[in-house]
Formats: sequence, C-alpha cells, structure tokens
Amino acid sequence: MSAAGHAPLKNPDGSWKYTNALAKETSPYLLQHAHNPVDWHPWGEEAFRLARETGRPIFLSIGYSTCYWCHVMERQCFENEQIAKLMNELFVCIKVDREERPDVDDIYMTATQAMTGRGGWPMSVFLTPPGAGGEGDPGLKPFWAGTYIPPTPQHGLPSFPQVLHGLSKAWQNQRAEVTEQADRLAQAVRQHLGRSAPGREVTIATTSQAAKRLMAMFDRDHGGFGDAPKFPQPINLTFLLWTYAAVGDEGIADAIRLTLDRMARGGMYDQIGGGFHRYSVDEKWLVPHFEKMLYDNAQLVEAYLAADETLELTDVQREQSRRIVRETCDYVLREMTDATGAFWSAQDAEVEAREGGNYLWTPEEARAAINDPDLAELAMEMYGLNLGPNFRDPHAPDAPPVNVLYLPRPLHELAEARGMTLEELLTRRRTIHQKMYEARMKRPQPGTDDKVIVAWNGMMIAALARAGSRLGEARYLDAAQKAADAILTRMR
Repeated sequence: MSAAGHAPLKNPDGSWKYTNALAKETSPYLLQHAHNPVDWHPWGEEAFRLARETGRPIFLSIGYSTCYWCHVMERQCFENEQIAKLMNELFVCIKVDREERPDVDDIYMTATQAMTGRGGWPMSVFLTPPGAGGEGDPGLKPFWAGTYIPPTPQHGLPSFPQVLHGLSKAWQNQRAEVTEQADRLAQAVRQHLGRSAPGREVTIATTSQAAKRLMAMFDRDHGGFGDAPKFPQPINLTFLLWTYAAVGDEGIADAIRLTLDRMARGGMYDQIGGGFHRYSVDEKWLVPHFEKMLYDNAQLVEAYLAADETLELTDVQREQSRRIVRETCDYVLREMTDATGAFWSAQDAEVEAREGGNYLWTPEEARAAINDPDLAELAMEMYGLNLGPNFRDPHAPDAPPVNVLYLPRPLHELAEARGMTLEELLTRRRTIHQKMYEARMKRPQPGTDDKVIVAWNGMMIAALARAGSRLGEARYLDAAQKAADAILTRMR
C-alpha cells in the first residue's frame, strides 16, 4: 500500500491513528487493513459474540493481499474516516483472507453468485448476526452481496454509504423480510454445496465432445479461448494435450501451438523478469492484469513442458517453449522462494497505488537502463518500444502513456531481418534483460504475499521436478526437493 494512501491515517509523529484487531493476525492481507479506521475483526467467535450482543448485522469483506480492486476499495472506502465511522456504527465488520479461509470464501462466493449472477474480489456480503432468529440461531446467513462497491454512485449503481444506510434501515424496519431472504439464500447455498453429480465412466467420446466444445471458443487470430479479458487457462491446454495424444486431432495441436506462442510473446508474459501475470485485459495477450500468482506459473510451466513432450514442434518452437519454462522457473526461485525453500503465493498488481508500476517502460527509460546505443535500438524493435505507447492506467488518466513490453514479431524473424542467428540475438537479449532488470529492481517493488500455501507449493514442486527432468536441470530438481522437505517438515 502506498505511503500516500496511508498519509491521512498517521499522526504528526508518524504513528498510526488507528489500530484494530487485525494487528494480531499473521495473514499479509489482514495486516494490510490493521490500521484502517474500520473496527475490523478476524473471522471467529469474538466477532460473532459482538454481533449477537449488539444485534448488529455483519459486514463481511473477503479478499487477498495482491487483489488490485481490494486495494482500490480500501483506499476509497475503508481508509475514509467518514465511511469507516458509518461502518462501525451500523455493522460488525469482519475481514477474511480468502487464501487463509477458502472454506469461508467458498460459502459466501456461492451466495454472491446466486444473488448477483457474478463473483469476484473484494467480496462484500452482509450477514445476519447470531441469535437473530432466536437463541439457537447461529446466524451468519447472507442477505445482500456484491463485490467492489464505489464510494460515490457510479453508472446507476449506489455508493457504499448508500448501501450501508439502506441495508441498516432494512434490518431495523423490515427484519422479517430480510431474515426470510437470508434463510432462502442460505438454503440455496447448502443445496448447491451439498449436491454431487452421479459418477459416470469417462471415455474417449466424452473427452472428445468436451474438447469440441472448448475448440468452439478458440480465438483463431490470437490463440486462447473466449474473449477479453482472456485468462491463460492452463488446465484447458493440458486437457487438450491429453485429448490430442489420444485422438491425434491436428486442429487441436495447431490451437495449442498458437496459444502458447502468443502468450509467450505477449505482455501477459513478463519479458524481462520471466513468469506470467494473472490474465490479459484484451484479447491479444498484450496488456496484463499485473498480479502474479504461484499456481498460475506452476500450471503454465507444466503446460509448456507437456507441449514439448506431446506435440511435433519446430526447432524454433521448441527453443521458445523451453526458454519460457526456464525463465518462469528462474523467476519463481529468484522472487517467490523463502529461506526454507518453500514458495510464496503471489505478487501484487500495483506499486504505490499504480497498476503495473514496476513493469512499464518508456523508450527513454529503456535506453538509459541499457546504456548501449546498438543494444538499445535492438530492444526498441524487439519489444515494440518503437511502435508508440500501448498502456495508460485507467485509474490515473493524467499519467502519460507508457509501454508494456511484448514481442511484435517472433525472435527468429527479427534475427533474420537483422542478419544474425537466433543464438546471437538471444545472447544480446540476455544482456538487455540483465541491464533492464537491474534498473527495474531499483524501482519500488510490488508487494509479495509470503503465505506458504501447501496446495500451490505442490503444484510448483511438480512443475520444477518435471522441468528438471525434461531439461536436464539439476537445480530445478534440487529446488523441488528442498521445497518438499520444507513442507513435510514444517507444515504437518
């Protein structure tokens, strides 16, 4: 969180004006909110007791530490002293880290989707207090849900203060209707989470039909599936690779090759530091949502490795696939690994309240970082810096436009056009990367969520083990072993 965002919440001597119960927590996300003027409580019996004793409904806010819109709502609403005063007077306010309590997140995300038809974070849910329906009523039933709510009315939607006032009045004056709605929604959530589909045998025909439906969404121009925003969906790529191995459909192979190439060349891939951002806001993989997640990168390493093993690739395609695997694994070992060898969970989308602040460049910044005219001119052409800016922060309209780095043409074509071999180009590229990365590391850095999540570590351990085996890289095997030892020693 930016110093500028917190400045009004500090005393003249630099101490915090407010400290709430989240200050005793260990979750990076909860600690981010420990000095909000909101009287936040962690999920637990103390908060439930307070809601029961006061009869106030609960405002439940669920998010995670690297969630961009969670930061926006914090700055706009939870750091606003007037809005916080209203929250504290009318509700018992609870914060949950969805990565720390996926069980709680699952329940209330189901309710949010049932009520609104969509979901996302921050999740904003209003719950009945325990005892609302009698002494034995456990409460915690959702009666209104949404995601990001702005501080002022926008696009015909109410502001957060309007929502707070409206729901508080409804609780006071229409409690029977509110509790009835909460009971109905709670029952719907129970039924949804409790149902299970009858099992049936999975056959080649079944998987072929699923692959056909997925291929119907294939973007033949840019790769990937569906429209913007476009997610990498590595599990779908892996499924299609399995299907291709079984049925040999060359249309599937072509779709996978195009998708992996365009993702690797786009701005969703961190061209300088390695690793993939969360998703692309456009259909071309150009402008990313800059958050980086461990489990995305683990699954994408697996997808590129599986393609290397399963598909017929040209020498150029194989070089790119293996280079992406190496650069992504190196990124995780360099920036997402703790002293024990276990892996951290995520890196933030914003730096000092600016989305992608660490990853964006102007041509002048790139030239200064490289400090070599010939290499700088190569970088201008290689990364599209000579084609004009391609990014403007939608939340900072006064900021000048800048560049997300991407590869407008394949590297082997650029090498041929410049009269050099691909290996010669890659050697120069490594020098450019070293210089630009060193300059980038001198900038303010995105926050890293240092939670160690066992399931995500399992994904990364498997990816590193397969990368080490496939590429003959003992250091990846060693890193996988060290991480596994850390999990088995410390987390059971």
